[in-house]
Amino acid sequence: MESTTPSEHVQVLEPDPNESAVTMAIFEQLVGKWTRGPANILVLVLFGGLVCGGLSLTMGTVPVLLVVWLGLCVVGQVIRSLRYAGLAAYSRSRFTGLTLGPEDALAAKSRVSLRHTDGDTAGWLVTRLPRAERLQLAGQRRIWVLGPGTDGRAFVMLPGTLRPRRARLRSRPVDGSAALTPVSREPSPPHRDPVLRAHADRVGVALVWNAVFLLAFAGALSWSVLRSSAVEVLGPRVAVVPLCFAGLIVLGACWYLVLAVRLATWRPAEWTELRIVLDKPVQVVNGAVARLAGRAVLPGGWTVGFRMRADPSLAATIGETGRLWVIGEPSGSTRVGVPGYPLVGIARFSG
Repeated sequence: MESTTPSEHVQVLEPDPNESAVTMAIFEQLVGKWTRGPANILVLVLFGGLVCGGLSLTMGTVPVLLVVWLGLCVVGQVIRSLRYAGLAAYSRSRFTGLTLGPEDALAAKSRVSLRHTDGDTAGWLVTRLPRAERLQLAGQRRIWVLGPGTDGRAFVMLPGTLRPRRARLRSRPVDGSAALTPVSREPSPPHRDPVLRAHADRVGVALVWNAVFLLAFAGALSWSVLRSSAVEVLGPRVAVVPLCFAGLIVLGACWYLVLAVRLATWRPAEWTELRIVLDKPVQVVNGAVARLAGRAVLPGGWTVGFRMRADPSLAATIGETGRLWVIGEPSGSTRVGVPGYPLVGIARFSG
C-alpha cells in the first residue's frame, strides 16, 4: 500500500465569511442538538422517575448510585445548556476571521486570550481551549469568531472544527498569560503529530473515566439487587432482568476501554489519503456523534466501502472535502484523522 505525504495545506472544513454560520455543513443540526437542554432535562427526569419507581415496586429498593447517576446526567445537561446559551442567536450571523500575531495569542494554562481589534469591540477575547487546540492555534495563528455582541459574549472556533467555544470580551488578557510557543505546521507522520496525539490522549482519558463510572454503576446495581428483600422473598428469578441490564453496562464499559487502548497505542505509520464518495449526507446522531458511510478509492484504483460513527467535526470535514486520511493501511477497523488537526476516529472498511 502506497502512502502519501500530507501537503502543507490539508483541506478542512471552514466557514464562509460571506454566509451565515448555519450554512456550514451540519452546523445548524448541531446547534439544534446543543441548545435543546431543557427538553433533554425533562426527558431525563421522566425516565429517572419511571426507572426508580419500577425498581421500588419490584425490588423494594432504589440503588443510590442510580439516583446519583441520573443526577449527574441532569447536571451535565445543565452545563451543556449554559455552555451553548446564546449560540442559536449568533448562528444566524457570519463568522469573521481573526489572524493573530506573535503577541496576539496569550495563554495561562487552558485560558487563552486573543487580541480583538475590530473598532468598538477592541479588546481581548478570553476563552478556554484544550491542549490540542492550543497547539493548533499556536501553529496556525488563525481562529473564527461569532460576535462579540453588545454584552461582550462571543463564540470562537478553530479551522477544521465544529466546536464553538464560549468567549468573553475583556479589556486586558488573563493575569499571568504568556505568548503561545510556536508549533511547526510542517507535515509529520501520525505518531509524531503533536496536535493529533494531544487530542487522542484527551479522548482516551474521557473514555476511561466513562468506563470506570459505568463499571462502578453496574457493580452497585448488582450489589443492591442481590441484597434486596425481593430476592429473599421471591427468589433469584426476580433479579434476572436487572442483572442482565448490569451485564450490558459492563459490555459497554469494556468497549470504551478497548477504544481508549486503541487511541493510546501509536505505532510508526504514515498517512494514506483516500478519495471518497458518500452514500448519503452526514447524519447527526447527537451533539457529539455523527454517522457517515460511502466508498473509498484505494491508491491502486480499487474501491472499498467504509462506515464511521465519529466526532461531527471529523465527519463534516470528510464529507465536505471528499478526503479520508487513514493512519496506516485501510483495512478492517482502522484509525483515521486529519494531519495537524484535533480530529481522530475509527473507520470500518469492507470489501
